[in-house]
Amino acid sequence: MMDVDVVVLRDLTPLFDQLRAKGGLHIIREIPDTLPRWFPSVFGKPLRSNSSVVGFIAGTQDHLFEMFRDKSYAQVQHLRNDQDFIHHHAQDRQHWPIGWMISFKKDCAFHFPINLVRPIRRPDAFVVIFHGIPNPEDMVQGPFKRWGSPEKFGYFPVRWIKDYWTRYSRPTDH
Repeated sequence: MMDVDVVVLRDLTPLFDQLRAKGGLHIIREIPDTLPRWFPSVFGKPLRSNSSVVGFIAGTQDHLFEMFRDKSYAQVQHLRNDQDFIHHHAQDRQHWPIGWMISFKKDCAFHFPINLVRPIRRPDAFVVIFHGIPNPEDMVQGPFKRWGSPEKFGYFPVRWIKDYWTRYSRPTDH
């Protein structure tokens, strides 16, 4: 299962091979922000899970749906999102190997002023996830159209995302 705001960069066969070999539920380990990554003893916190790419064998995680369906809002409101629920209740939860799925905003985009002069290279990962801002379509617009968050942003299209978007997007009928 993948979110729709991802960019697939390579053949995904190794993901399926991993699922068959190890079983369980595979999910991305939460990706820390820059300061916790650089100074984990000062800014670090326990990492949970990111559900942008989740893998499991059909029928092995039915309890997640059953548990969630039977809960009231009051019983789940303390959870930030579905990721927390999956993180705490999946059977045999495992994280995908580090580097297989990366975050555009946390692993690819740069902070100011580097973001103004250094192009964003295509990473060597299976999937680039876009959680929050920016979205992939934000980075295919013409020059001088700002995309990103207050900390990490750009003003020019990201070439490899634009190429991907052009190749795989289909015009919509309105």
